[in-house]
Amino acid sequence: MNQQVTAKKRLALLGVCLLTSVHMPVNAEEAVQTKEITITATRTEQEIKEIPSTVEIISQEEIAAQGAATLRQALEMATNLSFGVDGMKGSKVSIRGLDSQHVLLLIDGRRISGELSLARTNSFEIDRIGMENVERIEILRGASSALYGSDAMGGVINIITKKPVKQSVSLEIEERRSDSFSSGRNWLMRYDAGKTGRFSWSLSAGERQEDPFTNQEGDTNNYYGTRKPFQFQGIWDTGNQGQLTFGVDYLDEENQRLSGTTRYVNNNQRTDYNLGYTGKSDTADYQFRVYQSTYEKDYESRKKTDGALSSFDVIKRQTRTFEGNSSKAWRNNHLFTYGGEYREETVKGTRIDSNQGNYTLYREGKTANGSEAGIDYYAAYVQDEWVVNDRLLLISALRFDDSDKFESAVSPKIGMTYKVRPNSRLKFNVGLGFKTPTTTELYHDFAMGKSTYFTGNPNLAPEKSQSYEIGWEGEQGSIFGKVTYFCNEIKDLIESYDTGETLPGGTVKIKSYDNIGKAQLQGLEAEVGQAITDKLAAKLSYTYLDAQNKVTNTRLYNRARHQIGASLIYSDKELGLRGSLWGTWYGDYREEDKKENSYGIWNALISKELNKTTTVYVGVDNIFNYQDYDNWINGTLYRSGVKVKF
Repeated sequence: MNQQVTAKKRLALLGVCLLTSVHMPVNAEEAVQTKEITITATRTEQEIKEIPSTVEIISQEEIAAQGAATLRQALEMATNLSFGVDGMKGSKVSIRGLDSQHVLLLIDGRRISGELSLARTNSFEIDRIGMENVERIEILRGASSALYGSDAMGGVINIITKKPVKQSVSLEIEERRSDSFSSGRNWLMRYDAGKTGRFSWSLSAGERQEDPFTNQEGDTNNYYGTRKPFQFQGIWDTGNQGQLTFGVDYLDEENQRLSGTTRYVNNNQRTDYNLGYTGKSDTADYQFRVYQSTYEKDYESRKKTDGALSSFDVIKRQTRTFEGNSSKAWRNNHLFTYGGEYREETVKGTRIDSNQGNYTLYREGKTANGSEAGIDYYAAYVQDEWVVNDRLLLISALRFDDSDKFESAVSPKIGMTYKVRPNSRLKFNVGLGFKTPTTTELYHDFAMGKSTYFTGNPNLAPEKSQSYEIGWEGEQGSIFGKVTYFCNEIKDLIESYDTGETLPGGTVKIKSYDNIGKAQLQGLEAEVGQAITDKLAAKLSYTYLDAQNKVTNTRLYNRARHQIGASLIYSDKELGLRGSLWGTWYGDYREEDKKENSYGIWNALISKELNKTTTVYVGVDNIFNYQDYDNWINGTLYRSGVKVKF
């Protein structure tokens, strides 16, 4: 929630600033020390270096330097994020080793509806979300349930969109090619109407096309097809420092995948509506809003030879949220933020069996049985940002969550920033987190291939976590550095298991879900960066991760023990020339079959401003052509494009 505290209140609250925060700018000729503001960590605007939480911001300039078209591409420069694919070839993102189902994905602080499956909670979404309307991305690491409730055990990724401020038209066209596989192309258009009287608005649309990557057997390693996004956003200035905001987001997706003798076909739509009001009084800032996100999926399995229908599924998932909060300064050194929310989640589809609202669908001689389920969530929270003195800042938060399905949960968190010297700080955080079971885990009813059948468990309990971290960060001239130790302990982890039963006939195994897991994920993050010259900047990061299954005392799979990231960015404003080289090396990566692997992916992009309105660019992804079919790493990809803005 974007709560803005007035400058006067902020000065009173903070007393003295802990110097400016440090960030490696895309334009190295700019000052190295620049203020970075986050709204995700505390739900109020604060400088990153002031708050105890570990926050990273990917700016609009950094997104452009990568030529990122999707959220997945934009996140590849971030520290200690790792990516994988699920069984349906959707991208997954994890923070500090915690999987995508433990990472809350937000757009302007709003939840969105996505895939129904546990393993695919955020899968596909980081591929679906485009960067054409993004101002910045905020990544909050560590347990964040004290402010955001369920699903934020590992952290939060909050996508902040551009606001319609200045009249402009922009168009981007990109082509992607490869020597070994077809790639794709996309076009994106955005129109900002600017402000007329009290009203401002923007409109954007586009199309992204992915071509198939086919192996020697004729199978495709990806879902290929088209994605067509559309967005409208409006702001009405009500006067007296108030704003009414409203918007619509729509995504239409049609894709397919070939495997063996089968063609899998998806037709997906997501429709989001939002309405909100932000305002200020003499003593407080406040916000109220309501929003709805609906995801509809039509999935077919057809024979590759004649197109005959083998099976089909229809799913509709909808969340409707009402929320509000307020921030108020007290005694010149406290800022209290308090709020609450009510969220309805409903699911209707052929992959769940809740024994409620049962129905049968018919298509081309095939039938599919479905049902519906719903959960209502309630929450209230409070936070205190307390400037103890000119060296010490304490932030404490407490959230209460309840629902009509699960027991209530209380999530506390406390953090500290201590200024050791004017240019160095110690930070500490400790907190509890939780995650409620999904409707899939509760009511799953789905055949996975020809050998496995999944059933839900309506008696599941929420997962629980305890996390803490301690770190140091500082800067000296054009150099900055930080190092953080983190630890997450999770119990009642929900995992699938073999029930030992079979369907009639004895060949199809039945699997279900239970709270049987315990895990500990701990490690070290380190980062250093420098503006080498006024045009050249470099950054290097290292992460060590020890991820253990505490039940079997074995390593958790699909995680790297070592991860090194590096970037080198050149920018010359006078010549209108920009170049970027970045990459990540994964060491001792443990896969599901217990095989361990090490590999690196390097990328480069060069852009040139032809004039004030036109920029062209060329780039290479995966320069050294590393390929891994199982993890959807398809080899070298060449990109070229043009951006026009006037």
